[in-house]
Amino acid sequence: MITFVHELISHSVQRSPEAIALQVKNMSLSYAQLNEKVTKVAQAYASLAITRGDRIGIYISKIIDKKVSRFTNYLVCDGGLHHHLANSCNFGQLIRKNYPVAIRNKLKEGVQELVNIVGPICNPLDILADKIMLPKASMGDYVVVFQSGTYVATASPKDLLSQPQVSELLI
Repeated sequence: MITFVHELISHSVQRSPEAIALQVKNMSLSYAQLNEKVTKVAQAYASLAITRGDRIGIYISKIIDKKVSRFTNYLVCDGGLHHHLANSCNFGQLIRKNYPVAIRNKLKEGVQELVNIVGPICNPLDILADKIMLPKASMGDYVVVFQSGTYVATASPKDLLSQPQVSELLI
């Protein structure tokens, strides 16, 4: 009996590795490609001591720009308060704290920098992480926000300033 999605993917790789497993807009992945990506995610979780059976909610956002202003490094992501309101500010939260954050493909890199991670909306509340040490990131890397829970999409303002909606994936 198959009980986990990754087991279903692994089983499908054995049957037909080149068959399309996932298609979003103009991008598609075969079962073999999807299995490779799921394996990388599992390895990243294992490096963080997350094991089978642990329930987690993560938010992932792509870095679309990198800026320096007044001697402060900013990583600008394609998502922010319009996707993850609780992490950003909850519209007026007096004391904001950072959620645990990582750069997805650089979990073990040694060179670090002090950064602020912000969303694409020109608003002082659109903050994903404030003054945090992370491995040196580049445009195209992905920011991972851990402990995001299950209400990221439903508790955030959809269509805020015509920004795209968040996509949800259950693995």
